[in-house]
Amino acid sequence: MLDAPLRFGIFLAPFHPIDENPALALERDFQLVEHLDRLGYDEAWIGEHHSAGYETIASPEVFIAAAGERTRRIRLGTGVSSLPYHHPFILADRVQQLDYQLKGRFMFGVGPGSLPSDAFMMGIDPLRQRDMMEEALDVLIPLLRGEAVTKITDWFSVKEARLQLMPYTRPHVEMAVAAQISPAGPRAAGKHGIGMLSIGSTTSQGYMALSAAWGCSPTRSRRGLKRRRLPTSPIPPRTSSALSPSRPNPTCARSPPACAARASRLSVMRSPAWPCQFWSPPAPRTRLPAPRKNSLASSPGRRCLRSPTAITCWRSATGRLRPGS
Repeated sequence: MLDAPLRFGIFLAPFHPIDENPALALERDFQLVEHLDRLGYDEAWIGEHHSAGYETIASPEVFIAAAGERTRRIRLGTGVSSLPYHHPFILADRVQQLDYQLKGRFMFGVGPGSLPSDAFMMGIDPLRQRDMMEEALDVLIPLLRGEAVTKITDWFSVKEARLQLMPYTRPHVEMAVAAQISPAGPRAAGKHGIGMLSIGSTTSQGYMALSAAWGCSPTRSRRGLKRRRLPTSPIPPRTSSALSPSRPNPTCARSPPACAARASRLSVMRSPAWPCQFWSPPAPRTRLPAPRKNSLASSPGRRCLRSPTAITCWRSATGRLRPGS
């Protein structure tokens, strides 16, 4: 483990102000990737978005093809290609070609799509995006290996489909699936034996779900833990007091915060329960000390602590700003 060098990379959405010139913004993104290549960065992941206005790369494959001609060493990947927005056969054909163009420097990151506005404009139900991602992965990976695939779903079909190019990278191009809050990403990573782009720590909800998400990957992995029968007891409604952190569900073996978090995200997950034995309680919150009786902040009384003068006094007395002020 000590012999493996530490790898550095960048996740480039990218984010651009809506009042910025799009042509200059794209050129700056290209120059950034060139600079990272000169600095010795190992990889760069480029996102796909269609409706927000500030993440202006609609096709990471097109961007990567151009960036690949400007760089020599850095690996470039889609971060991520939203699988419900593309037919799996067409997407696999583009990915295979791109791996040849970059001579093995391409990485294929996949996901269900992060912006509900993207799915809304395409007429896709956001609650089905994760199921659609899993259905697409069941076709993409065999296709990228050079196998023939036949599969019929309610949103695409392939009949004895086979790519015209055999894989440049064996057994197939390097792949990773996005993981943020829902366990769909870790489940797919464990099922197919691919990597995982864990970006959940960028939000408070995603950070709390990390322990459960990382527990799903070895459970579903063919090379990891032996698959266990998971509890399938019905989950009470999210408004029930049985799911509150103070009153855990007696039929649930998971921790109280994990139960409440799963109930609040039930409309997104739509999946059986998953093990949370890796959960550890969060660190206790630190509270500011109460002001001393001789403090200037306490002299006007509790009702005056929100006034600008009292806030200034509190800051000067304690060196910190009172919460809620």
